[in-house]
Amino acid sequence: MKRFRWPLQRLLDVTVQRETTQRAALLDVSRQIAVRRQEVLVHRSSVRGMILEISAVDLEERLRRHEDFVRFSRAHERAIERLTAELDEWTRLRAERTRELLETRRRREALERLRAEAEARHLREQRVIEQKEFDETAHVSKARKLIESHRAGRETVAASFGSDERCSTRNSS
Repeated sequence: MKRFRWPLQRLLDVTVQRETTQRAALLDVSRQIAVRRQEVLVHRSSVRGMILEISAVDLEERLRRHEDFVRFSRAHERAIERLTAELDEWTRLRAERTRELLETRRRREALERLRAEAEARHLREQRVIEQKEFDETAHVSKARKLIESHRAGRETVAASFGSDERCSTRNSS
């Protein structure tokens, strides 16, 4: 049987590799989003911790530390805003990467479907070729047997005619 060779196999291989790479890139983006969210939570937790700490001290100490608390909370709010902006950018990038991954997956599935159809067609064609060869072999074999039986029949007939002629010449002498 002739080996199946699909002309678009290289394209399918490259598409599968591209999908794998895109999946890894999407996973990396998702990790970055998780890191940014964790950082936002850390900053918010720090502000809450400072609020709890300042609320536990008496009024005089609270007034004295108020300026430091305001600077501390502004710094954390700026960090939270920066991280939120980064988070928005990473989220946009994740949506884009997801769209690209889905498109690549659709292409891969289409190529795999085409390959399966081509392979099935190839197998059908090979079966037809094998059946024709089998039929041809069977016809040739049958023809040889007929020729052999025909030859054997002539020799038998000739042999029997030859013995009949000898008998008839002996009888006539």
